[in-house]
Formats: sequence, structure tokens, C-alpha cells
Amino acid sequence: MTEQQLIKLGFDKEPIESYSEDYYYFYPLVGEMGLISCALSDVTDGKWFVDVFDSYPTIRYYEYGDVLDLINAFKKGKIVR
Repeated sequence: MTEQQLIKLGFDKEPIESYSEDYYYFYPLVGEMGLISCALSDVTDGKWFVDVFDSYPTIRYYEYGDVLDLINAFKKGKIVR
């Protein structure tokens, strides 16, 4: 997926403090759960990927449509307290 697609999905650009020009994108889902992109320094041929933040094992998405579907599924869910 492209950087423009991450922006279109509503991801926020976050600087990496130790590297002044490096950054990643983050999308909050619910609570501490969110989606995090690779850092700019890890982008290959203009292709970005997105991981579920702090998942083990890592859950990774490479396609815009898959990330859009995941975000929409979370938006449809009901938060039960």
C-alpha cells in the first residue's frame, strides 16, 4: 500500500524521536489497540505495510483493501463494558 493510502484511511503521522527524518503511521482502534505502519526507513519500492500494534505473533497487512476491511469491522463492533 502507499503512503497516500495510509493517509486516506485516517492514519496519523508519528515522528520517530531518535531519527529526525524517520516516521511511521498509527491508527487507534479501541483502547490500547491500534494499527502501526512500518517506518519510512523500512519502506521498499514505495510499499508500506501495517501491523496490529503489539500483536504476538505479528499480524501484518500489505493491501489497502484488507486494512480498510479491518478498520470497518472494528467500526461496526459494539463496545461492551
